[in-house]
Amino acid sequence: MNRILPLDQPPLLHAEGRGSSRRAERRDLARRSLCGAVAAWFHVHPSALAALDRETVSTMAARLRAAKPAGGGQEIGAFRLDHGARTVHVEGRRVDLAAADFDLLGVLLASPARVHTHRELLQRVWGDDVEHDPGTLRVHIRRLRATLAEHAAVPFRITTVRGRGYRIDITGIAHKKGLPDR
Repeated sequence: MNRILPLDQPPLLHAEGRGSSRRAERRDLARRSLCGAVAAWFHVHPSALAALDRETVSTMAARLRAAKPAGGGQEIGAFRLDHGARTVHVEGRRVDLAAADFDLLGVLLASPARVHTHRELLQRVWGDDVEHDPGTLRVHIRRLRATLAEHAAVPFRITTVRGRGYRIDITGIAHKKGLPDR
């Protein structure tokens, strides 16, 4: 028999009875907490997410995981990424990035000098349940590089590590004053 959960939890059907399995129960529990986290981030009641399909909620959750707490930011020389305002500035001028490009840059800058695999980047930016063409990440990296190349004061570059993924290489003086190596 199925029952609807109370309003303080996302409105999902919960399987009970003979045919239910522990895996289905764990999946329902994970979905409820995922919906709760997404709802809290977007300041809506979890019931507002009922009409959304699983892929959309997973994508929203991936963006949520990639985002940093409000007000947090990263500054390297003349470059500033503000997670709270979701903006990028170079020498005080705003750089417009698509949402996915902003999230991708945030993930890469969170651990500079570390190689981020293709799979890790796809999962952290677009979510686990979304299928992407293998070229999706390459297109976004290329677009991000082109956008940042327009600004000579960007103190890092996105480097391809063949067969592995991508990393941020901090250049010059900014390396001493910017982000620590991790």
